[in-house]
Amino acid sequence: MLQKGNRIIIAGIVLQVVVLLVFGTVAGDYYVRVRGSSRTSHGDEENGNVNTELWRDKRFHMFVCAVMGAYSAILIRCIYR
Repeated sequence: MLQKGNRIIIAGIVLQVVVLLVFGTVAGDYYVRVRGSSRTSHGDEENGNVNTELWRDKRFHMFVCAVMGAYSAILIRCIYR
């Protein structure tokens, strides 16, 4: 019974790490696509100026860094377990 409980705990931790890695991959892909979109927009479109302004905003960059830091800390904690 104890061994089954340990296996369930390990499986849950492995699942958590896999889900976090998938999230990181998808979030990274989104970041790359939006970054490329903001660089190629010349302000001709209605949303072009908004994207460019957002990417130049210091508070937005601080937010992205905070999210990356939190994600990294959670992932490291999950792997360490």
